[in-house]
Amino acid sequence: MTTRKESAPTPGELAELTRELVPKVQTFLAASARAAELSQTEFWALARAVRTGGVTGIELRQLLGLTSSSVTELADRLERRGFIERRRSSSDRRLTILAPTPPGKELIAELAADVMAKVAKAAERVPDRDRARLRRYVRDVGRALDEAKVHGCE
Repeated sequence: MTTRKESAPTPGELAELTRELVPKVQTFLAASARAAELSQTEFWALARAVRTGGVTGIELRQLLGLTSSSVTELADRLERRGFIERRRSSSDRRLTILAPTPPGKELIAELAADVMAKVAKAAERVPDRDRARLRRYVRDVGRALDEAKVHGCE
């Protein structure tokens, strides 16, 4: 039995495959959030707080497109569940930081570990030389998105 070598995808095909992957990741994370009895908004807010060590209401309004009252309600729910605590900013006492608590950090770590295990399992099937190229591609895409200006959000 001969093995047919797969042709390299074009840049456009890679872009399309990446676009197709994004909603799959979002669906998986949404299901994980539901299993943890979090709304998607609560999940993303808590994940951001964990990743950055704390987030302000202003940042959440911008990130999630929420009103001030919605951010307050969101913070109340996460605080009641013990996932965040409110702290005054040391640099600007007018700001409140929504800081993750140990249970909040543990929950996000568990959810992240689940998705990462699935991604790692898929990566095991990719040869080393291709993983190096894939790493470079993912980093390049991340940099391009970081540098991109979103229409209306300059």
